[in-house]
Amino acid sequence: MDQPIAVGDILHGYCGGRFGRDHYTCCTVEALGPDWLVARNPHGELSFASGEADLTALRRYRQRTVDYDGVPCCEDRPAWQQFPYGPPTHRH
Repeated sequence: MDQPIAVGDILHGYCGGRFGRDHYTCCTVEALGPDWLVARNPHGELSFASGEADLTALRRYRQRTVDYDGVPCCEDRPAWQQFPYGPPTHRH
């Protein structure tokens, strides 16, 4: 949990509201900078977080979890449902 977030990391579930109150699905980090990151969910929607506090808090959501409604997390879904847009490729 102490390692910095990296491109390709999966952030699971609600993420403590760090992406806003309407963010409920797991997402993959696609791009990051020293104090910001962009992640994409399986539906292709982007989420943005910035600031050292948010990035530090998001580290704990790399662990597998259960979504807010009790649905198994993305790691329990078939691979084609996890990342239909392909693996992340950007790092800034």
